[in-house]
Amino acid sequence: MILLMVILLILLTLFGLPIYAGIMAAAMLGLYASGIELSAIPIEIYRLANAPVLLAIRFKAAVCWLPILKSNAAPANSWTAGLEKSAGKFNTGISP
Repeated sequence: MILLMVILLILLTLFGLPIYAGIMAAAMLGLYASGIELSAIPIEIYRLANAPVLLAIRFKAAVCWLPILKSNAAPANSWTAGLEKSAGKFNTGISP
């Protein structure tokens, strides 16, 4: 039964099942196969959503972009380099 579900999950993923739905289905299948109640899923999602690591990633991203936004210059390797060429000047909307 479990092997059949694994094969079905792989086939569905190959035929266009969204990757997050596939990961969730695989987690549910693994919990079911190991005998853990499926009510553990919302508890684990809540625990992961409140992890301090996720908050630290957001703050680090904000701190890394702050000098770029203050200097009004785009990094050379970002997608905004194409905007500079097409528009002539990169403008973040922040006045110096």
